[in-house]
Amino acid sequence: MRAWPRRGCLPAEPVAESGQPAPDHARPARLELLVVELINRLADADSRTADARIDAVLARLGAACGLRRSFLLQVRLDGSWTGSHEWVAAGVPALRPQMQAIAAQRHPLWHAAFHAGRPVAVPRKEEVPEGSGERAFLERIGARSVLMVPLMDGPRLLGILGHDSQDAGRPWEEDE
Repeated sequence: MRAWPRRGCLPAEPVAESGQPAPDHARPARLELLVVELINRLADADSRTADARIDAVLARLGAACGLRRSFLLQVRLDGSWTGSHEWVAAGVPALRPQMQAIAAQRHPLWHAAFHAGRPVAVPRKEEVPEGSGERAFLERIGARSVLMVPLMDGPRLLGILGHDSQDAGRPWEEDE
């Protein structure tokens, strides 16, 4: 059986007989399969199984993307963000206890993007202004690169799905 290299947050892609990755025309189908798999894991969750299902989805996303950490921040009634779920790779310390009651006002650039329904992709921590709340957050969690996607219910921000990496200059693909 041939090796299956990873690229981005997708199920592994096949390798052509030449040893090179197969053409990218299968990429949208692989992305759709991953999305369907994860939605199915969450679809029939009830109050007893929801937390475990969310944890499993974060683990699948993190592992598929080759990341160190995947996390879910929930928006609280006061507008702050709180870490509700987290998956970390082996040997990586959990940061969920430090991700509680995060004041959205300390991250005005990200706050505006999230409320507009736009994801935030930071391929290199150094691209974030020094002295900003956003840069301080990245330094506090030890991330050199981060991708965060707002979870919306119409115009209402419910939470933020985030992934971080210790890889400097990690390019986040548009479909990630």
